Order: sequence, then C-alpha cells, then structure tokens
Amino acid sequence: MDIICSKKVINGEEFNFVMNGSEIIRIGHDVNEGYKDRHQLYQRCVANKNFAKTNDLITHSVNRIENVLSPEECKLLITEQESENFNHKTRLQTLLPKILNQKIDSQIKSYFKTEYAVTWYEFTEVTAENDEPFYYTKWHCDGGPSKHLKVIVYLNATSKHGGNTFFYPKEKTSALKEQGYIFCKLHDRKKDISSLLSYLGFDPVPEQFNLESGDAIIFNPFDVAHRCDVPKKGQKRYTLSLCLVPSPLPWDKINHSYWQPAHQCLSFQDIQKSISLLPIPDDSNLKEDTILVSGTGKIQTKNELRYLLKNIFSDDAYVTDMYQRIIEFDPTFNQVTDINKLIQLLKNSFKASIPWEGTLKSFDTRNLLELAEFEESNIKSTTCYNAQGKPNPNAIFWPNPTHPSAPQNKFEQLPYVIKHPIMTKETPIGSAGSCFAFEISKVLQQDKYNYVISERIIDPNSEVIVDGYKPGDEIVKFSANYGVIFNSPSFTQLAEKAFDKRKPQKILAHVPGGLYTDPYRENVFFKSIDAYEQDYDSHIKAIRHTFLTCEVFVITLGLNECWMLKDGTALSRNPKSGMSHLIEHKVLSVSDNVKYIQKFFDIIKEFNPKFKLVITLSPIPFMATGRGNSHHVIEANTHSKAVLRVAAEELVQNNKDMYYLPSYELVTECSKNPWEADHRHVTQETVQQVIDMFKEMFVMDDK
Repeated sequence: MDIICSKKVINGEEFNFVMNGSEIIRIGHDVNEGYKDRHQLYQRCVANKNFAKTNDLITHSVNRIENVLSPEECKLLITEQESENFNHKTRLQTLLPKILNQKIDSQIKSYFKTEYAVTWYEFTEVTAENDEPFYYTKWHCDGGPSKHLKVIVYLNATSKHGGNTFFYPKEKTSALKEQGYIFCKLHDRKKDISSLLSYLGFDPVPEQFNLESGDAIIFNPFDVAHRCDVPKKGQKRYTLSLCLVPSPLPWDKINHSYWQPAHQCLSFQDIQKSISLLPIPDDSNLKEDTILVSGTGKIQTKNELRYLLKNIFSDDAYVTDMYQRIIEFDPTFNQVTDINKLIQLLKNSFKASIPWEGTLKSFDTRNLLELAEFEESNIKSTTCYNAQGKPNPNAIFWPNPTHPSAPQNKFEQLPYVIKHPIMTKETPIGSAGSCFAFEISKVLQQDKYNYVISERIIDPNSEVIVDGYKPGDEIVKFSANYGVIFNSPSFTQLAEKAFDKRKPQKILAHVPGGLYTDPYRENVFFKSIDAYEQDYDSHIKAIRHTFLTCEVFVITLGLNECWMLKDGTALSRNPKSGMSHLIEHKVLSVSDNVKYIQKFFDIIKEFNPKFKLVITLSPIPFMATGRGNSHHVIEANTHSKAVLRVAAEELVQNNKDMYYLPSYELVTECSKNPWEADHRHVTQETVQQVIDMFKEMFVMDDK
C-alpha cells in the first residue's frame, strides 16, 4: 500500500500527516505477519472460555490496577536496578506471578479471549533529560498488531517524581488516526497536540492516573494514544514494562517449558516467529465436520492438514498414511507452515520413495499426477487476480478513476485482452446481421478492406429495392442482398439455403405501396411478383459465393425474440400485416442461440475450411418486445443481450475459428456519448471506435 502524506496548518502550527498510516501498520502486522489469523485460531482452540464479557480494559483499552507490588518490594527493586550486578532475568521470575496475579490475569484473558504470552520486559529509568530526544515523550501509538497489551508497573509514586503516562481515549485516538497524525513520521510527532484535538472537536486535556508505588496500568498501545511525561528536574521515574500478545498456551507454561521473556524490546516479526513455534491445542472445539481454514494460507490445525491432503489425493489410505507421517515429523507445523511448504514436502517424499531406477507402480504415478494437478490449480487460483504476466494488466479490475494509487478511466480503454491476427486488409471479409452490422460493413468498405460483394444492384430500373441503397451506390448494405438479420435462426436458414441443406417455402407478402417482400429478407422489396421469382435463384448463388469466398465473416447478434412459422423457420424480423395467423412468438434460450449459430458455422465450414467467424453483439436495444404482458421493453432488452452474450461466449470457447469482438461492451461502457438522439442507434464516431478496435484485435497490418 502506498503511503499517502499530507500537510495542514492549524492555528499557526504545522502538522504533517500520514493519512493511511494506521491501515498500513494494521495490515502489516495483522494480515501480513498473520497475527489476526493466529489470534482467531487461539480463541477457537482455548480450553477454558469463561471470560468476562466486559471490563474496563475491554471497554476503554486502558485500566489501572492498584497494589500489584508492595511498596517495600518496589523500593528494593529500585535499589537493585541501580546496582551493576542486578540479575534482571532471575528477578523477573519472582515478579511475574505477583504482577500477573489472578485479577490482572483474568482481565488480560478476557480482553484477548485466549491465553497470552509475555514476550519482553524492560526496567526503565526516566529523568527530565529524557524529555526531547526520545519518541516516547511525544504523542503516539505503538506500531504492532491491533490486539496486544502493555503493562507498566510504577515502582515509585507519580506524586513523588511528577512524571506520568498520559492517554487519549479510543474515541479521540480514532479521530487522530483518521486525520493521519497517529503513525506519522517520528520527527513529526509532538508533545502538545491540543490545537489538533480542538480542531477535531475534542477536549484536548489528556487522561492520567494518580499512581502509587506498586500500581500498574494495562493498555493497548495500538488503540490509545499515549506519551511519557518526564519527572521533575532532579527526580527519576522507575517502571517495569511488559509486552503481551495472544498465545495458544498460558504465559507461565511458556515461561517454564519453552522460552522466557527477552530483556529488550523485540520486533513483532520476531515475536510472531517465537509464538508460531508453540504447539497449538487440538482443535477439539470444532465439530468433526467443520474445517478451520486460515485466511493467509497458513496451516494451523491437524483438521486442516487432513482436509488439504484429501483435496490433493483421492486415495484415502494414502491420505491417512501421509497425514500420520507429517504429524510425527512436524506436530506443531513449524516446518509445514503453509500450502507451498506442504507441496514441497510431498514432492520430496515422492522423490525419495518412488523407485526411479526400478519399475514404477501405477499407485505412485497416480498420486504424483494428482499432486501435479493440485499444484497447477493452486498456482492458477493464487495468481488469478495478479496483473503480472497477464496480456492486458488493466483488464483485471474495474477501472476506478478515484483509486488512490492506480486510477483508471473506462472511457480510455478498449475492452479486450487477446489479439487474434487472423487477417490483413486484403483478406476477403463479409458480414451479416442487424442494422449495427451494416454500420460496420460501411466503414470496412470506406476503409478499403477487401469486402466481398457478391450481389449489387446497378440498374436504376431494377425492380429489386434494398432499403437505404440506391442503384449504383459504391457502398452496399451487405455482401449479398439478404437484408437485415436480427435473430440466430435466420443465420442458419441463410447457410441452409446457400448450400441446399433445406429448401424453405417461398413466401411473398404484399406491403403498402404496391410492393412485395420476402419475410426472410428484411428491408428488401420487389416491385412485382416476377421480380421476386427472377431474383430468387441468383440471390441464393450470391449468398453461396459470399460464404465460399470469405475467409473472415462478421455477424452481429441482435435479438433473442423472434417470430416463427409453423414449419419452424424464423422471420428475419417482425411479421408483416396479415401474417399473424401463420406465426408464433418465440423467446430463444442460450442453448437455442448456440445451436443455430453452430449449425450456421458448421455448414459453411464444410464447404469453406478457411472460414472464420467473428461474433459481435449489437448494442442497439429493442424497438419493441413481444413479451409486453410480463416484461417492460427495457427489461426484455437486458435479458436478450445477456442471453446472446452468454451464447457468444460458449460458441467462442467451443470453436477454434470463432472469435468475439466486444463492440457491445465498447459502446455501452467505454464510450462517453455513444447514442444518437433516439437513444437507440450509435453515432458514426462510435462505429469508428468499434472498427478501430476490430483492426487492433484482428488485422495483422493496416498500413
């Protein structure tokens, strides 16, 4: 996480802040060093859970305990401390049971809700000369896990020497953290932050205790801001400090059987290493069918180890044998600390046990193969969201323009990852589909691509009319005059017609203006019945020529609603007047659309092995829905686009020579103003963006 710094002048006083300092410290210790996971594990595995639900330490993160040590013992300790022959460690062993008496022990356990360890101790002598040079005389919180405690036993009374420990309660400390003062740089800490507290709306007067000789204060130094107030000139403040962290075992058992507190301040990384060496009580509090899984990938319980082995190997006997061997080798998981160490251990086991010079057994090779498959799966899962090694690192996370360290703008991105250089400008290319498909074909022709034109009307007296096209126009609507195609069954019918796989019933509908139209050819009209009959066979030849010539073909999926005749064929768009008794409204599923486009592709591929299909999804929404009794047109449109997008995904995944062009995503997400005034059709600038993306994805050389 990047450090975010800021500066502010308050009442003429300059403050330097680290805005996310508290979060950096918390993540560093709780997450990266595993303190939070370990603490939660110890809480689940602790044998005695009769903890107090609340006490002053739990509520305020700070508490005073009186008469921890007697005044006589404190006086003796001060004398011993000033002696050159003072044996700290030996003396500490007599002091710990007195300091961590039943009252204090109960408060600490209830705070952690688990056992705890004493990690280090320190006898401290503070004088007025310590005032300026030392960080602990400035307001701060201690860097460390969010749940740890410090015990300070005062060996002489605050009323005698005039020194103390000042606190700001949790509420004020939280405000200071949010402002960025807590965990600012050491040289930016201050003895007096009353102006900052007043600016934040709090009473700036700190809290303190009147401590007698032998009294102690317990507090969470991460939760409450504090500072040492040095004694009066000529006086000395004597204290004994202890640092406590959650532990799987009681402090006295650790002290006697494992290790004793260090006579110095230890780093929390070193403390965690020591704590991790301690045995973890069996997770007997968990039910047999409950598995405790660490959030950091650490292996912490026997139950979890067995579960991991069962996820790797299918042979139960082998799982049991390997489990027993690992527990015997490493009962506290000091070596097999995480999944990667477990995999390495298993690899070494195979290396040592498989008779590489002799005859391999299927038993061994099967288990080895399962380990290899598990490791590969683990790597894929672990690196899934990792930008390193990805074709487009910006493609993983949603573009967030307000991100503090890596802002991105979706309007500056093209929504694809992999390029497929399948063509040049000379490659024969054609297209079919909705009105958006025509916009694509138009730009391809304008940009001088080798757009296949198998059927063109040149004669101004022709009795065949293509809507939006004048005889002799240089730019045609599509490669052949099949008209606009809005649904996937119509693509299948086009291929079936071209290669004589099915002979559809010839139908001609009379439309206003004295014209006729073929309901399978939307926006194509005939001035007479003879014109239709004369055009029919030549049109089919043109379709066939298009499919045999094109090496790349772009289709645009438009709707998942269609109208079908009783013979199962689909109209290319909506029915004409007078046809309602012949047709039925259908809503196509994902599998329906996959089936129709797959058949379209397979038929053409049979006759043209070089044929490659680029699928796009039209961003143009419904004009109307046939589901008005149950769905709003906007709702029906969203369903339609979702169904067609999923169908396109399945088709591309299942076919080598199928590709997806994310025009829908570019228009609806990555373009600021894509729509014309009707809020349905896209602007020419947006179409050009789609073509530019097409070139970038599929064209090898566009010079």
